Amino acid sequence: MERSPVLGWLFHIRVGSLLTVLGILDYVLLIHAYNSTLVRGPTVQLVFGFEYAILLTVIASTAIKYVLHAAEMRTDTPWENKAVFLLYTELVIGLIKVVLYILFVVIMAKIYALPMFVFRPMIFTIRNFRKALNDVIMSRRAIRNMNTLYPDATPEELRQSDNICIICREDMVNHSKKLPCGHIFHTTCLRSWFQRQQTCPTCRLNILRTPTVNSTAMPRQGDEAVAAAAGNPIPAAAGVQPAGGVPPPAPTAVVDGNQARADVNVAGGQALPPNFADLFGDASEF
Repeated sequence: MERSPVLGWLFHIRVGSLLTVLGILDYVLLIHAYNSTLVRGPTVQLVFGFEYAILLTVIASTAIKYVLHAAEMRTDTPWENKAVFLLYTELVIGLIKVVLYILFVVIMAKIYALPMFVFRPMIFTIRNFRKALNDVIMSRRAIRNMNTLYPDATPEELRQSDNICIICREDMVNHSKKLPCGHIFHTTCLRSWFQRQQTCPTCRLNILRTPTVNSTAMPRQGDEAVAAAAGNPIPAAAGVQPAGGVPPPAPTAVVDGNQARADVNVAGGQALPPNFADLFGDASEF
């Protein structure tokens, strides 16, 4: 339904009839397993009953999604709250599945033995529930940041940009938000996008990540004073004069006649030790 542009009545009849038949069948079998367990005690119907309950939750989830998609198709404008209902549907259905699996493990462990065969689907169900819960939390955080932190795009910024929202491919006239990366989108489109993923639709910037501090920033005057007091002065950057306006003196070499005593680089790229010239005497002798 999300990918098909046009859907006829035959599609809705097929989906509706299939969901109805499967839902009624699962409900009847679940009631039969429950009554059989009450009359005959714990039998194999107990295992089947929990399986029917799991299938019934799948049918309920599919039916809710079908109703939400069908309701959006009846409107001319996109339904911006549909993604919210889908997220909470996944969360509630996942919670019901987790509770059913835990109850099944506890009951089977008390009556028979630990059901090892159910641990794999139970682990996958718990993982999906955690993902749905994390999606709800991240989407709410992203939407809150969008409403409180991101500024509205000015008319000048809209004129300088392409003025087209890449989410809905329509012109941006008003009600647009500017992300920290500089890209501009419709507010409603961003809200629907953040309910699915929390990145910029253009550059994939994670908008929930804390911005890193620039390591090349110049040190403050307080940092320079602390470093100077500790005996480790901070070197000034190239082209920047220290406080007071006096440029630092250029490095000079101490020369005694033809003898260089310091900061001499002969050929290997290493500075000579201070007593190297005293050891070999005057350079003119060589």
